[in-house]
Amino acid sequence: MRTIETLSNLECDKLLSQLITESTSPNQIRKSLRNQLAILLMLDAGLRVSEMLSIKIGKLWYSGTPAQAIEIEASISKNHQSRIVPTSKRLQGIIQLCHDQFWVNDINSPYFFAIPGKSGLEPLTARMVQHIVARASLAALGRKIHPHILRHTFATRLMRCTNVATVQRLLGHKSIQSTQVYMHPDMSDLQAAINML
Repeated sequence: MRTIETLSNLECDKLLSQLITESTSPNQIRKSLRNQLAILLMLDAGLRVSEMLSIKIGKLWYSGTPAQAIEIEASISKNHQSRIVPTSKRLQGIIQLCHDQFWVNDINSPYFFAIPGKSGLEPLTARMVQHIVARASLAALGRKIHPHILRHTFATRLMRCTNVATVQRLLGHKSIQSTQVYMHPDMSDLQAAINML
């Protein structure tokens, strides 16, 4: 069975902390919040990069409040099946900050990840996400990671607290075999099992 690379809770916290800016520049604050939101959509909701980049603001901000769950429409899902993923408090907090800082007048914009650039608003691309994650992880963890490791981390954390069918549904996998790859116990899982004897 292939080994899946994931992040520990401490590594996740370090990565997110690395994205927080000390700047008071509106553009730097916007970029910082954008990057935190992108990371959390993968880390706390398990979205693929392509799904995250295709999400509209209206799916994250609903009836004057951060969405309690995000609908991933079939049209943006890898397997063309819709799914609903509940949002964590941490993700809701970043959504609230994004709304307060720069969505308040842009709620219908499809460019919720856009920041001002040389030619107007420039939307985030998959290549930019890879660069953001690699740069932040190198600074925070001493190594570069790929954005998909965030989804792996989400799935692995879920697998420790719920059943494989729930994880399959939240990840949007067609096949249970795709989900079973996350059933890889680590040393803490083995120790917990022994402690229960």
